[in-house]
Amino acid sequence: MKIRTAGVQDLETVSRIHALSWKTAYRGILPDDFLDQLSYRRWVAPLKDMMEQGLEIRVIEEEEKPFGCITFSAARDQAFAGWGEIVSFHLLLEARGKGYGRLLIQDAMRQLKEKGYSKIYLWVLEKNERARRFYEKNGFTWNGDRLEGEEGGRKVTDLRYVLSFPKTNLS
Repeated sequence: MKIRTAGVQDLETVSRIHALSWKTAYRGILPDDFLDQLSYRRWVAPLKDMMEQGLEIRVIEEEEKPFGCITFSAARDQAFAGWGEIVSFHLLLEARGKGYGRLLIQDAMRQLKEKGYSKIYLWVLEKNERARRFYEKNGFTWNGDRLEGEEGGRKVTDLRYVLSFPKTNLS
């Protein structure tokens, strides 16, 4: 198994992972008809635009078959200037429970820390309890921020989860 940086040539694959993940992870949270019609290409153009603005994409694969991806960048929220942000994180259904998610999020956290960020945040759907438990197991906590929106014709609430890296004393 390896984790690698994705390039523009990987955007079709990354977009497909996003769509397949949404179709399983958000079933029961977003309308079925919306999820069923999601295009595998839905995220190609937005991801390309975001990459041009500094978004990084990491893909986890085994025997060259991709099982998940995580995207991150400098915080997009000006109120959190100086923070890193995990923008999206998706695993294929068959990859769940195998430790791939833990490896992928730890890799992104390491990448962000190496870029000099001491704090990072992400948004997670309030009703996505599995993801919330996963983030909490990996050190994230809800900071109380809520973001109301709409997806697939349904009102949704995102919660901001934050993590601060421990300070190290080098003496």
